[in-house]
Amino acid sequence: MRKKTRVVAKSTSGAKTVLADAVDEASNRLAKAEALLGCMAFGLLYSDYQEDFDAGDFATLAEMTRSLVATVRDNLDSLTMSAGRP
Repeated sequence: MRKKTRVVAKSTSGAKTVLADAVDEASNRLAKAEALLGCMAFGLLYSDYQEDFDAGDFATLAEMTRSLVATVRDNLDSLTMSAGRP
């Protein structure tokens, strides 16, 4: 298991605080996506032993994970654009 680290802004400057907040939010969302993928992997690994296996449940988990990752990507893209980078 990976050790979790948290980025903390040491300066009170606005740009660094915004960046630290964005990184912290992205990290939290990616941790949720990782947890969803872990649940899905476990369920698929042992699907042969499940009497009421429903592939639709896994499709829902995959879509939730896609949505979380897309949100992180979009937020980081908008942060990059607001910083004046291409």
